Amino acid sequence: MPLDLSRQHVLRRIHSIFPDPAEAQMALESLDSCGQQDEGTQLAILKVCEGKLWRLRDLVHMAKKDFRDVHFLAQVPELVRFTDENEAIRASGGTPKKLTIEEEKAMHKRDQAQWFKWLSGE
Repeated sequence: MPLDLSRQHVLRRIHSIFPDPAEAQMALESLDSCGQQDEGTQLAILKVCEGKLWRLRDLVHMAKKDFRDVHFLAQVPELVRFTDENEAIRASGGTPKKLTIEEEKAMHKRDQAQWFKWLSGE
């Protein structure tokens, strides 16, 4: 089944994440201010914003600089968390965790599955 990256999907997601019509309108206006960004980028922003309008606006700003950063956050959240945890360990003088190739592949597979699941609306 092909993924729905349409404008209608974006609108459905906006209204499910921001049930208040005024907030939904503000979210839509912010997303549309991205410029030439595609619906995939808008959906990535919606996934990562955690239902917070201020976070959505921050992500729109991030996407204006480089849309790939927003896609990264949306598509590989487990890897992002792992990297953030390792940075905190490193900053405190500890030894960062290492992944085996199998662990890394499994993490990538879980991240990919959750992204497709979110896009499909499950």
